Amino acid sequence: MAEHGSPAEEGVGGGPSSPRATPVREESALPPSSLVMEQGTEQVKVQLSDEAIEAVVDCVVECVQTEASNEKDEEGGGSGDENLTLTDPMPLWRLIGWACGGIGIQCVWSIQNGNASSYFITLGLPSSLVGILWLAGPVAGAIMQPIAGNLSDNLRTPIGRRRPLIFIGLLVIALAAFGFTFGGQILKWTELVWAAILLALPCFWILDFAINLTQAPLRALLSDLATPKQQTFGASLFATFTSIGNVLGYGVASLDWTGVFTTLTQIQSLYLIALCVATLTIGICCAASNEKKIEGSSPKRSTFAVFVELFRAIKTFPRTLYVVFLVSCCCWFAWFTVFLYATVWMGHVVYGGDPTAPEGSEAEELYNEGLRAGNTALAIQSAVSIVYGLLLPTIIRCVGYRVTIAFAQAVQAVCLMLMVVVTEKTAAVVLIASLGVNWATTFSAPYALTAMAAPKSKNKGLYLALMYVGTCVPEMVAAGVGQLIMYLTHSQEQWVLFCGGAVAAIGVILPVFIPMPEILRVAEEATKVTPATPISLE
Repeated sequence: MAEHGSPAEEGVGGGPSSPRATPVREESALPPSSLVMEQGTEQVKVQLSDEAIEAVVDCVVECVQTEASNEKDEEGGGSGDENLTLTDPMPLWRLIGWACGGIGIQCVWSIQNGNASSYFITLGLPSSLVGILWLAGPVAGAIMQPIAGNLSDNLRTPIGRRRPLIFIGLLVIALAAFGFTFGGQILKWTELVWAAILLALPCFWILDFAINLTQAPLRALLSDLATPKQQTFGASLFATFTSIGNVLGYGVASLDWTGVFTTLTQIQSLYLIALCVATLTIGICCAASNEKKIEGSSPKRSTFAVFVELFRAIKTFPRTLYVVFLVSCCCWFAWFTVFLYATVWMGHVVYGGDPTAPEGSEAEELYNEGLRAGNTALAIQSAVSIVYGLLLPTIIRCVGYRVTIAFAQAVQAVCLMLMVVVTEKTAAVVLIASLGVNWATTFSAPYALTAMAAPKSKNKGLYLALMYVGTCVPEMVAAGVGQLIMYLTHSQEQWVLFCGGAVAAIGVILPVFIPMPEILRVAEEATKVTPATPISLE
């Protein structure tokens, strides 16, 4: 049998320089398990058992796999990701535990989203400049998400590669939140507006970057720990839990906590509660995620290379998704006006309060009451998005993607444009709450269409990242336009919201041009089973 081991070794790895034994085809029939081997000038008939043939084939396969693995290590440095290939499903209780992390991180984000603008105004910042502050969100998303993903891919620690960054992000969130909310104390003690803003502003930006630093590896845990069949369910579960985090965060912000935490201000109380929720839920997430240490060296990919890959993916971005991308841009422009001024509009216009009024005055009380009502409306909006999200698959099956997206855009456009004329409190809450229809659609339809349009592309992950990063550009534009409108209208927030509705209205028309037949054809072809190509061992 020694002669039969050498051909396999030589054919794959180069082998020794001994005379080669080569299979020879004969005209005469031989038993299926017979080989004619040519050794030098002699021909030898060898009878092989089935077990021997199977052993030779296994040896060849093992040599090929070893050679391929070595080539991969030489090219990429050996990422060790092969150790993450799972065949056993992740238990349901672990999936639920992992998804709990979405509650905490979204609770912090919703506290910031519903209260940051009004907080800066109370510190003395002109409302026309608030838009500049909110550039932190899109900038942090565009920069920090790819960086955090690449860092966690490269990290090698005894407790895994994702969880260390999650812990670091949570710590930075706590420190940044403390500095951000301490700005009010600085103003109270020194009456120096510039000192308060100088402390709160950088902490606000750090807070946004830290939230993205935590969120990226948190989401990546699913791809590491769950089987391919569990990915869709896991993503849906995470989306549901983040909506729960929104409901919790906005619900907490709708209450007055100054009577409970007597030594803290309202904004400090809100962030304290959010940090407690985040610590608990992220702790559950990390405990349930049985992330293992990855053997091997980290992949040789710099952070710069990640952005290069993203820019290269733009060239191959499917033409069928151009309209979907434009609709997404219109939608996120409108949403950013909501993030900026929805709660401020409730306190200032609907309730008739004044954020700059003296402490304890009626105008200040009215503004704070309106602010809490705005957070209540956003909590209801999150609840609406959960319910509508459960109905969305059925709605899409009944009326299709075009009608579903157009309807969601119409709801967003009408609600925002009506804010110019609505001043009744209940009607204002209804307008904000109704936006949950658009929120649920925005977080599902564009990404589903992207996956359908490029089902077999090796760049599908990059296309999804582009769809996400692309939302940052309209947000930046919205921040600049909002600042200009606030300056021209002497701080009338309703006109910024109206502008958002007008842009959203463009997104009502665009879905008509989505090439759904072509997208569905590509998706259908991807589901067809291709016959297996016979493997030759010659």
